[in-house]
Amino acid sequence: MTAIIFDCDGVLVDSEVLALEIELKSLTEIGLAFDLSAYQKRHLGTTSTEFFREVEADYRAKFDAPLPSDFRLKIRDRYREAFATRLRAIPGVHDTLASLHAMLAVASGSSPESLVQKLHQTGLSEYFGQHVYSSHQVERGKPAPDLFLFTAESLGVRPEACTVIEDSAKGIKAAVSANMRAIGFTGGGHCGPGHAESLLAEGANAVVKHMRDLRNVV
Repeated sequence: MTAIIFDCDGVLVDSEVLALEIELKSLTEIGLAFDLSAYQKRHLGTTSTEFFREVEADYRAKFDAPLPSDFRLKIRDRYREAFATRLRAIPGVHDTLASLHAMLAVASGSSPESLVQKLHQTGLSEYFGQHVYSSHQVERGKPAPDLFLFTAESLGVRPEACTVIEDSAKGIKAAVSANMRAIGFTGGGHCGPGHAESLLAEGANAVVKHMRDLRNVV
């Protein structure tokens, strides 16, 4: 038996471009400015816990003070508003999921609650049933292999029988570390020049830009 494990943000739903917009705006408002490419390389694929921990360290290093008390709440409110009104499924993902003859699962750095919301809102929940897993369920997030190994165990499938679809270098690294086949996806709105090369450099077996091409690769 084989399984195909999908990251959520930037693979199933086009949320990373919204998150980047919100994060960079919110950080600029408190005096932290970042180069887009460097920022993506650092944060794409990390958990929310890791994101806030790193931003806290950046703010303390620059201002010798803790993050403004309302920063976390403000950025989370902006996520909710944007996802509720602007979130869309990746083009072609419904047809692709319906055409795949394998066990399907989601393994994401998002919280369980956020995953439920995103998949339900975009009509993708039906393809995965209960097989939706969050890094909040394991000790270490990506690039550690913990989440993918946990997913394979939950599915009752050997890691080497799994194929992972990921948009982040950290996710590809995690899949390779889990001894799984890794396919990079660059169809999200956040993927610019050089994104495919960064995924291949971490060990992706192939990279696809359009969801319609995924079936031929897996």
